[in-house]
Amino acid sequence: MKNLYIIVGALIILSGLGVITFNNEVFSPEKESRALLTKGRLLLEQNSMDTQKEAMEVFTTVASNFPNSNASKEALYYLAELYEKWGNIDVAINKYRSLLGLNLSKDLSDRVKFSIARLQLSRYNAQEGFNALMVLLSENASDLLRSDIYTEIARYYTRQKSLTNAQTNYEIAISENSKNKDADFELGSVLFLQKKYDDALRQYEHFFNIYVNRSEHNEETAEKFQKALLNSATEIFHDGNLETSGKYFSFIVEKFPSTVYSETSLYYLGNMDYMSGKYEKAIEAFDQVIKFPPVEKDESAYLKKGQCYYQMKDYTMAARIFSKAQELYPDGKYLNLAKKWEKESNVAMSERINIQTLREENQSNTINSKSSSREVLDFFEKDLPTESEKVIP
Repeated sequence: MKNLYIIVGALIILSGLGVITFNNEVFSPEKESRALLTKGRLLLEQNSMDTQKEAMEVFTTVASNFPNSNASKEALYYLAELYEKWGNIDVAINKYRSLLGLNLSKDLSDRVKFSIARLQLSRYNAQEGFNALMVLLSENASDLLRSDIYTEIARYYTRQKSLTNAQTNYEIAISENSKNKDADFELGSVLFLQKKYDDALRQYEHFFNIYVNRSEHNEETAEKFQKALLNSATEIFHDGNLETSGKYFSFIVEKFPSTVYSETSLYYLGNMDYMSGKYEKAIEAFDQVIKFPPVEKDESAYLKKGQCYYQMKDYTMAARIFSKAQELYPDGKYLNLAKKWEKESNVAMSERINIQTLREENQSNTINSKSSSREVLDFFEKDLPTESEKVIP
């Protein structure tokens, strides 16, 4: 009986060693490859060239050291994606196609087919790529992939300037995946291209609330968003639609109060008030431009502020502002313009003093001498530049 216990104990020990060996040979490599794959993904999400290069090294390690693992197939997919990011489209296409010869999961297989079709749609055979996307849609792809497919179709229609179709597909993409950031942003752009400016601004505000107005927002996303808004606003401004462009500029100022985009927007708002003859309101805008941390528009703002005072016929203050601009920006881009405006303001101030003196003398003269003084006064007034001649763009 004792011998039986010994034999059973030995078998248990041997089986235990077998399990440990099996775990080491099978589970440990899979676990290690998964850990490396996760590390590579995290590096990829940081989206800088340095982290992308580091991610490539990690994915290459996974593919070469664990060739039979599931993680290896995903690593090969991410390597192809990196080549695509770097503009090596031919290499990327070949790497995606080589993956199709492996035993992939349905989800990864669909992703690979989608990547190939997307590149065909944008760079090679557009019709073949379009057809491939349609096939994927008919094969019960996941909601996330369907959303990405509709986004690519919308981009295709945008390039073809078929904006109504583009809008429809972006809307479907968002309905398939409410967190499709690219579709949300690009829908605003397509609405803008159709000159649906109010609808576009509402879409941009929706995008802001979901993806930008939160503590963990991506700085790159915020930068891209502000740049797109400012480009849209200035385009509308130069088309002469001041009211609508004002809404866009005001939106930027409200949502991003301390950025260079906000400073530029305030500068445009000040110019719009100046053009509308609202000089006091324009001065307030230019003062905010000068006060805010970015300094790109400060010199221009000083000149515009001086012009406002000039148009209000406060020549003393105007001359003071133009002199201050020269003092602050001795090597500035608009130094000569500031000098000309200061000189013009001083001339206007002198002429006003001369006219006032003549008027006072006029009042003390007799009625007979009054007419001759009137002739001199008329001479001075006729010699003053007209308002259009005084305005320097």
